[in-house]
Amino acid sequence: MKKLLKNSTFFIFLVLVAMCVFTAIAEPAFLKISNILSTARAFSSIAIAALLYITVNTATAVVFPWQDVLKEDWATGAAVKAVLGNFGLFFVGVAMLCAVLSGMNAFLLSASRLCYAMSNADAIPKWFGKVDHKTQVPKNALVLLTVLSLAAPFLGRQVINWVVDMTSVGASLSFAYACAAALKLARQD
Repeated sequence: MKKLLKNSTFFIFLVLVAMCVFTAIAEPAFLKISNILSTARAFSSIAIAALLYITVNTATAVVFPWQDVLKEDWATGAAVKAVLGNFGLFFVGVAMLCAVLSGMNAFLLSASRLCYAMSNADAIPKWFGKVDHKTQVPKNALVLLTVLSLAAPFLGRQVINWVVDMTSVGASLSFAYACAAALKLARQD
């Protein structure tokens, strides 16, 4: 059961990152028609990432019977090591590092854009929405989120798990609220 929870926690993390990306692209996507291609690119990149995730899990299942998968701490790593040796395992480690770093980058970008959009809607103070003239990035929000993200690992695993759990609940509630608002607007038209 712990392995299932570990895998589902990673999946929930991917879903939350996808929701952050959708939130980040939603505001500019409706302002300019030229952003349709970048929105389509974002959706297609998420679909490709999901296909790659399914492919990795399928490849692991092909190498190991399910009984052996349950015995391993990291079945995918064991499958790669069994087929490609330490050389292949090194490249999987590099790919995982790149995935984590790109996920962190996507979080910081989308969260700063979310703060920008919320400050424009007067939901949070205008300080969060101040855009740097040179880079056109909401600098204050980005700096604050970076500092919080860098400090988080020092709080310990238990605190991070609590934040992730609360974020999952919060994201679910905000998604439900957005769906309810969209339904209400659709009925008014």
